Amino acid sequence: MYNITFQQIEAFLTVGRYLNMSRAAESLYISQPTLSKALQRFENGIGFTVFNRNNKGVSLTPQGEYLLNAMESLYNNMEKAITTAKEMSTAESKKLRVVAPSSYDAVEDYSLLKQYLQDYAEKYPDVIVEKQLFDFRELQRQFEFGETDIAFTHSFALKKDEKVRFKYISEYTMHLAMSKKHPLAAYDTPQPDKLSEQTFYIVAQQDEAASKERLIRLCHKIGFTPKRIELLDNFPTLINVLRETSGVSICARFSLINPKDDIRYYPLRLDEETAYIVVAWYEDRLSRQARNFVKMLPDNPAQLRSDKK
Repeated sequence: MYNITFQQIEAFLTVGRYLNMSRAAESLYISQPTLSKALQRFENGIGFTVFNRNNKGVSLTPQGEYLLNAMESLYNNMEKAITTAKEMSTAESKKLRVVAPSSYDAVEDYSLLKQYLQDYAEKYPDVIVEKQLFDFRELQRQFEFGETDIAFTHSFALKKDEKVRFKYISEYTMHLAMSKKHPLAAYDTPQPDKLSEQTFYIVAQQDEAASKERLIRLCHKIGFTPKRIELLDNFPTLINVLRETSGVSICARFSLINPKDDIRYYPLRLDEETAYIVVAWYEDRLSRQARNFVKMLPDNPAQLRSDKK
C-alpha cells in the first residue's frame, strides 16, 4: 500500500479543485506552508508528481489530472461509509434515509410503501425517517454514492448492479396520458394511427438512450412508432407539459395532485412490460435502521401478480 493519509488525499483533492494554494489552504483552515508539506508528503507517498509548480501558481500534471478524477469519488465514498458506520453505532443518531421519485406524492402506486413506512415509524418511534424526493437521475446518484440507505423507485429506473438487492412491492398500471383538450382525447380508446403523429414526453431515467428505447418499445406494443420524443427532468414538469401542450405520454396516473382532472388517461396492459414499485438497497452498506425496515417488508405482497418471481 502507498504511504499516504486521508489528510494528504484531502489536500491533493482540494488543491486540484481550486488550483490555487491560497484558496485551498483557506478552505482547509490550514496555513499554506502546512498545505505545501502535505502535498509534498502525498507525492512522496505515491511516488510521482501530481502538480507543476511555478511563479504563476500550480497546475495538474497529466498523471495528477487522471488521479484527481479517479480518486475524488472514491474518497467521498470512503468518507460517507465511515460516517454511516459511525451512525450505526451511535444511539442518538438513529436515522433511516430514504429517497423516492418526484412522483411519490402524486400517484396512488406508492400507497402500500407509505403504509409500510408508517408501520415502521410506529414500531421504531426513536428512529428519524428522513425522506427526500428526486428526479430519476439524481435519485440514482444518491443511491449509487451512498447518500441514502434505501430507495423507493420503479423497477425499470435502476441500473443493473449485482450488489443491489431489492423487493417488489406492488405493480402499477401505465397509462397513455394527454390533455382532455387534445383532439385524440375525444376517442374512447387509443388511436395508434394518429398517435404516430404525436410528440411524446417522458421523464428521463439515468440513461437517456435507454429511456427513449423503452418508450419506443412500449409504443410498438400498442401498434405505432412515436414521431418525436422529448425528455423531461421530473414528473411535475411532465404534468405541466401535458396540461399546456398537445403532447402525450406513457406514465402513471397522477390522481393525487390533479384536482382539475384535466388529463385523460387510457390504462395500458402490456404484460411483457409490467412495471413495479420496488425497495432497493446495497447489502454491504445497509444500516441497522434500514435492515429493520427491509425485514418488515413481506416476501409476496398481495398486489403482485402470481406469476412474478
